[in-house]
Amino acid sequence: MPDLQLAFSRLDHIYSCNLSNPDTYDILNVHNPYFSTSDINQMFTKATTNFSVFHLNICSLVENFYKLQDFVSILDKAPSCIAISETRLNSGSAIGEIQLQNNTFTHKPSSARAGGVGLYIQNCLIYSVFHDICMPSSNCESLWVEIKTNSSKFIYLGVIYRHPNHQFDDFEKYLNNLLTNFNLNNNA
Repeated sequence: MPDLQLAFSRLDHIYSCNLSNPDTYDILNVHNPYFSTSDINQMFTKATTNFSVFHLNICSLVENFYKLQDFVSILDKAPSCIAISETRLNSGSAIGEIQLQNNTFTHKPSSARAGGVGLYIQNCLIYSVFHDICMPSSNCESLWVEIKTNSSKFIYLGVIYRHPNHQFDDFEKYLNNLLTNFNLNNNA
């Protein structure tokens, strides 16, 4: 397996890996995208690794932040990163009002009414943002980070929002090219 490990999640999966050996990872399948807090706690408890990612399409982070905050506060084990799509943040949004305890928030705003992506990353993790990676269309937003592991490897984490009116074939081609370039650049 190549050194490149992409960690991402969506509502029917939670991906986790061990920071000491990112080549080892778990995929926890969730067959019902509507789940309770106890279901999430069980999934994170099943994860034998120390790095996990949870994804949520929040449909406005400012309006629904208190729900996210309440949800995270009752988890037995908080995820290492929380990927948020459809943040609906723009350059004038009050970022100070949407901070999760023990996490750093980084985001890419959207120029549209919907869209926008963000990541909550636990403060104990060392990461850097790839500012030069962006989707070639205003109908997609993405945010990519590199997270340092306990070994000499990195985890590359991306959160992407594709607006419903964006052609899927174009999106798929771009994403495949991006992932291929990631793999080539990081295995050289």
